[in-house]
Amino acid sequence: MDQELAEHGAQIATINPGPFLTGFNDTMFETWKSWIDDPAARSVDYAKLAFPHEQFDPEEVYQVTLDVLAGKDTAYRHVLPASTVDDIRAQTESQWDRLLNDGRRPETAQAAYDLQPATRVSTHTD
Repeated sequence: MDQELAEHGAQIATINPGPFLTGFNDTMFETWKSWIDDPAARSVDYAKLAFPHEQFDPEEVYQVTLDVLAGKDTAYRHVLPASTVDDIRAQTESQWDRLLNDGRRPETAQAAYDLQPATRVSTHTD
């Protein structure tokens, strides 16, 4: 879209928020409640799952969004929280060399069973 609208004076920036405690992530994991099917036929008990990541305070997203809208930040892509950029890049790159799964539950899927809804990012230090 950025390329298509450039000649019309439109500027496009992307803001890719990660796991922020806004209610959206937890609500996304409740869509199964509106499915029209036989719950007994499901292979997963969705009532036992929660969003599989601890969630950050959303203040960082608000500030970056305001800076982009005000023209203070002119970068095209914004991944938030900024501390996750390297992990996101590595995850994206890893898809090129990925092998088929080995039949075991991935860590992220296990986290969906282990975490409770609205779990904040741990602030304790060991």
